[in-house]
Amino acid sequence: MEGSDVRTVGVSFDSVRVGLGRFPVKLIAWICAPFAWKVVRQHDGYTYSENALTGQRSCHWDGSTWGRIDYNFMRSGDISYGPFGRQVFD
Repeated sequence: MEGSDVRTVGVSFDSVRVGLGRFPVKLIAWICAPFAWKVVRQHDGYTYSENALTGQRSCHWDGSTWGRIDYNFMRSGDISYGPFGRQVFD
C-alpha cells in the first residue's frame, strides 16, 4: 500500500492522549476526596478516620465517653474534633 497514510484509516497517533485526557488527576482526586473517608477504628470515645486519596487523618469525639486522643495515630496537619472544639495538629 504505497502512499497510504495512517490517518486515512481513522487512527491518528498525533491526537492520542495518555491517561485521562484533559482532566488532570489532581482535579479528579480533589472531586473524589470528600467521599474517600474510611473509619479506621473507634477507641476511648473517638472515631479515627483516614482519607484514602489524600492520606489526611481525622478523629471525632462521639460524646459517649471521656477519653484521650491517640497522638501516635495523628500526624502534622491532621484535624481532631473534640469536646473543646477543633484542633489542628502541628
